Amino acid sequence: MTNIHDDLKINIDAQKARIEMDKGSIIVVGGQTGEGKTTLAVQIADYYQGSEISFEKQIATGGSQYFIKKPSIIEEKLKVMIFDEAGELIGKRAMSNFNLKMIQDFEQQRAFQIFVIMCLPSFRSLDPSLFDERGLVRFAIQVHSRSETLGKWNLYGRKAIKKLFYEMKDKPWVLKDHFFDPRSKYYVIPDADGSFYDLDPGRRAELKTYSIEGKVNLSRERKAKEEGLLTYEEIGSQVKRTKSSLYHYFSKEQIKPIDRIGNVAYFDPSVVEQIRQRKKAEEGDGK
Repeated sequence: MTNIHDDLKINIDAQKARIEMDKGSIIVVGGQTGEGKTTLAVQIADYYQGSEISFEKQIATGGSQYFIKKPSIIEEKLKVMIFDEAGELIGKRAMSNFNLKMIQDFEQQRAFQIFVIMCLPSFRSLDPSLFDERGLVRFAIQVHSRSETLGKWNLYGRKAIKKLFYEMKDKPWVLKDHFFDPRSKYYVIPDADGSFYDLDPGRRAELKTYSIEGKVNLSRERKAKEEGLLTYEEIGSQVKRTKSSLYHYFSKEQIKPIDRIGNVAYFDPSVVEQIRQRKKAEEGDGK
């Protein structure tokens, strides 16, 4: 298992103690593509768990995977989960809905003492209330300046995060790297900084394969949403039917999904009106 910096260990141990008191904790790892967000998140998760995590079970790429994988995390009593590519879900249109769902879900995470590591391009994308009054995010890490074998990180506690949000407010996105650059007038001093090495070759290759597959599925998922395709859960919510009853109905009517991404089936939205019309006809026959 890869060794990590002592300052990171101190902060992670503090979160473990917090979680063991049923207070819960989320940390955020931010950084541009290729800077090593997921690599460092894996190393943190390995250290927290005390053994190598399962990429298949404990890394969720995108919001749909997060909520699909979480029940098995609970069932198997795993204590750490990486929510990778969280930024894909936190666009301006989705932000408040996602944050509300995440806050509600966090209560269950706390009950089962799950430590969540969230990876996204910039923690500026998150609702500041997750850091401030709600106190869900305990610290944030920015990764940068990665070479072939080594990456660097800055760690920001709650006070430093508040300073970052203040400095970032109303500033253009083009300046986002300046807040982490000691040569810039916008630089915010981190609470700790250090470096990290890559994973061993075998595990690095496994993570790369898993990440590429996850990101391809995430791209397909986003395209399905843009086309208005619906999942079983979304259809059930609109027509007030359970997932099991929809399974039976779709099988009987030979309704096939337009696409299947991972374990999630996506259907043409016209099925909603079809189900409603069938329900009206059945109610009419019953009179």
